[in-house]
Amino acid sequence: MNMDTLRRRLSHDEINALPLYHYECPVYLVRTPQEWESALPDLRTADLLGFDTETRPAFEKGKYYKCALLQVATNKECFLFRLNQLGMCPAVRRLLGDTTVTKVGLAWNNDLLSLHQLGAFDTGTF
Repeated sequence: MNMDTLRRRLSHDEINALPLYHYECPVYLVRTPQEWESALPDLRTADLLGFDTETRPAFEKGKYYKCALLQVATNKECFLFRLNQLGMCPAVRRLLGDTTVTKVGLAWNNDLLSLHQLGAFDTGTF
């Protein structure tokens, strides 16, 4: 498959013809460093991690909010990490800096910028 094929935009009709998908695996809300530490072994043994962040939208010029949520999913489970409660704890830094598991997502460059505003960390494999 060439890059032009990958970059081609789908039409509205093509998008509407795609099957709906519902994520049916368990979703865990992680609010404490201890909960994060218990989730980390599952995440570090995955071949691939889905990765996304969420930040409260700002509708006023000059208004800015910090990244509040980190979503990390395997093909078996999903973890929602409340960064507004956890902060950039050591376990978060370890996962983000991990080079043994690849993390994928849309616009991950922007996600990493938001995360770096919470604290310094080495950037692993994205």
